[in-house]
Amino acid sequence: MEPGHTQLEMRLRADPKAIKLAADVQRLITILRGRGWCTAKQLVQIAAGMNLTERRLRQIAAASDAAIVSWPGSPGYTLFDETTEADIDHAIKAHGSQVEEMQTRLTAILRRHHSRRLVGALTDNNPVQGP
Repeated sequence: MEPGHTQLEMRLRADPKAIKLAADVQRLITILRGRGWCTAKQLVQIAAGMNLTERRLRQIAAASDAAIVSWPGSPGYTLFDETTEADIDHAIKAHGSQVEEMQTRLTAILRRHHSRRLVGALTDNNPVQGP
């Protein structure tokens, strides 16, 4: 890796979509600076030239390496460097909760998928092979 370049910067050089996303991250950081919390609706209006949607805002925030903070049920979007410790604690709890819910869903899907494959293998007169 070249001195002064992050892994993200190195990956961005090869992917035009990633380059646009990185540019959008920087633009949104500039827009948010000094504004406190902004709702998605407010940001769509403020950044009309970016053709933002709520989905795109979530993508940009996710790609910001936590420079842009939001969580399910948050007041909107803000900058990490301009938020309170209490807000960050809330973000951590909210995202942790979301991860747990997603893990529970994934486990249920994997269990059902495994059961389907097991039943299919047995009904096809194919014994299940051990490890």
